[in-house]
Amino acid sequence: MSSFMVSEKTLSVAADYISSEVSKDGWLKRNFPLLNRAAKDLFKDLFVLNYQAVDNRYNGKSEIDNIPSFNLMPHYNQIIAYKQMKCLHYQCSEYGAADTDLYKELSKFISITAERIVSSLKEYKLAPWGVN
Repeated sequence: MSSFMVSEKTLSVAADYISSEVSKDGWLKRNFPLLNRAAKDLFKDLFVLNYQAVDNRYNGKSEIDNIPSFNLMPHYNQIIAYKQMKCLHYQCSEYGAADTDLYKELSKFISITAERIVSSLKEYKLAPWGVN
């Protein structure tokens, strides 16, 4: 598998969405302490996670020269945010980054987001709870 640095826009959408959702939900705040951060701080943490995965993949031991700045990305919805988180998650899925607590929290948060998306669909609401 190859690994690459996701775009600053991808990181910004992911960080903004996560920060926003966690900050307004007490259960998420308690259960995702590493994600319970301001978007700009979470952006930096996610950048470092991605960098470490890529650096480890290509056997480097280089230092980070520059962490880009978080930029609020207008006009995205929950589905777009979900896909950006999945992209980041995939790029960090190997090479040591997947063993970090931040990656583990991100994984769980992505699953919860998917559950919330499906649960909000009309088709889900109309589907029977059990089939006889």
